[in-house]
Amino acid sequence: MLASRLRLTTFEPMTRFSLSVTVAIATLQPVSAGAQTAYDRTDASPVEAAGVKRLAESILGPGNDVYLAPVESPSGGVLPRWRTGEDGSPRTVTIYFENPEDPVRFGRGYRWAVNQALSQWASIPGVALRFQEAAGRGTAQVIVKWVTQMSTAHSGLTAWETDQNGWIASAVVTLTLLRRDGQPVDRHLARRIALHEVGHLVGLGHSEDEGDMMFPTSEQSRLSPRDRSTAKLLYAVEPWVLLEPGP
Repeated sequence: MLASRLRLTTFEPMTRFSLSVTVAIATLQPVSAGAQTAYDRTDASPVEAAGVKRLAESILGPGNDVYLAPVESPSGGVLPRWRTGEDGSPRTVTIYFENPEDPVRFGRGYRWAVNQALSQWASIPGVALRFQEAAGRGTAQVIVKWVTQMSTAHSGLTAWETDQNGWIASAVVTLTLLRRDGQPVDRHLARRIALHEVGHLVGLGHSEDEGDMMFPTSEQSRLSPRDRSTAKLLYAVEPWVLLEPGP
């Protein structure tokens, strides 16, 4: 069972704004080493964090600022993302929506917010992902669920399961229905929260720039050029590229 192999690492959010988000990352240990294909190589020389800008310029061209950062794993600094076709063909990711705990009170705008977020991230050229609603929970790779209020100050939480190479196997996205002051999250705030959490679902970490949707406590309502460039780079780098954490 996958859950029995999890090693969780949680990144604590900043708390400057009312929108508070975090991401939990789970790494699955490989069942056996086995023979690796070129698509699963982890023996290449890591790219230093300072070289990410040069990497972006070499792949995307000049003027593409990014915030790509590695996630620690037994193999080094992997880049979590969904495994797409070697020829760039899109990957279909299946999603199951759990109903809000109180749909009569909170309405149905929350699924709309998530679908809007999924569409925005999937529309980025080079991000070869298609999101499709699963027939049931048992066949879904992603579970999206709502809780009335989280026990922490967070507005959303995304947990990945990845293998040693960073390929995401499954994920759970949890979203809140109430703000910290007890007021309902309206559809506009729900969309902002969903945009951030779907960014994590795609594989992005946090940005250090307040102008980006992936800033830990972002108040943005749309994806920034840096958000888009970072997602493009994530799905454009060779699958075996590793990054060394910064100082």
